[in-house]
Amino acid sequence: MKASTLSAATAAISRRLTPDDEPPEARRGRLAAAAELALWIAIAIARIVFEILYALVGIAAAPFAWAADRIGGRRGPTAREFAEAVVAAPPPQPPVVRTRPPTPLADLIRAHARIREFRWRDQPTPAPMPPDVAAWYESLRHEQRKTAACVDRVRLERWIAACRAGEMTDGPGDLPPIRPIPVLPFPSYAGANGKAGGKAGGKGSIRVEPVSAELAAVLAEHKIDLDYGYAAGGRR
Repeated sequence: MKASTLSAATAAISRRLTPDDEPPEARRGRLAAAAELALWIAIAIARIVFEILYALVGIAAAPFAWAADRIGGRRGPTAREFAEAVVAAPPPQPPVVRTRPPTPLADLIRAHARIREFRWRDQPTPAPMPPDVAAWYESLRHEQRKTAACVDRVRLERWIAACRAGEMTDGPGDLPPIRPIPVLPFPSYAGANGKAGGKAGGKGSIRVEPVSAELAAVLAEHKIDLDYGYAAGGRR
């Protein structure tokens, strides 16, 4: 009798907690509310755990920060300090445009080398080189000509100017110096009346004429030095 009464009471309580006649909408709403409550509880627990870990990391890093401050370490600038430094800084200067000085002789040497040494096609015919530079270029070997065409043009131009000024030093790439072409006198005899065509050994005088630049270049290329020892009466 007592057992049956207890089981009946238990069944009544169970039906009251989970009634069978509860509509589905109400059950879904109750489940959604329970899930939302569980989510908020999980978020709160995660925040508490994060704060605890953050505090532990700060406590563990405190000795290192103290040691860095003692050694001389400095903190980085704040956003305000950085902004103030940018405002106080002078305005940026315009970029410096560097122009290459003109190199007419080096460009001329390179133009000749492109046609003669490197065999480039469809190249315009360059202007002739000056006699001293042409004689120097002809005296070079094939590899030296290629070197003269490939070295820095500004350095080559300055070295050519130095050679013309009298500095006989090796150039870039161990190029031999450019030697000036001497203007050699070429004797021609004049007769007693001052007209050309007198014979050597006659009573004429010597009239000296300068050698042309082309002939001087050829003489310098073949290293020919003319030594004139003529007199008015000829050699005896």
